[in-house]
Amino acid sequence: MATEQPMGPTDEQLEILEYNFSKVNKHPDPTTLCLIAAEAGLSEEETLVSAPVPTALLLGPETHLPTQPRRTPHHTP
Repeated sequence: MATEQPMGPTDEQLEILEYNFSKVNKHPDPTTLCLIAAEAGLSEEETLVSAPVPTALLLGPETHLPTQPRRTPHHTP
């Protein structure tokens, strides 16, 4: 029995995602993300994974993980 390999998005779906994320809105809100997913025929999760830009950028700065402040080296005289 052959097992099915998971398929990535089609070229048409990638074109839809690229257009929406690159030219329309790089930081879609949840409702817009849902609409983009529906247009591409993908789930919201598949849309985030397949998006042509990093997910953290799609979700906006409020969802980024907190970062440690940069420490400056101490200069001793």
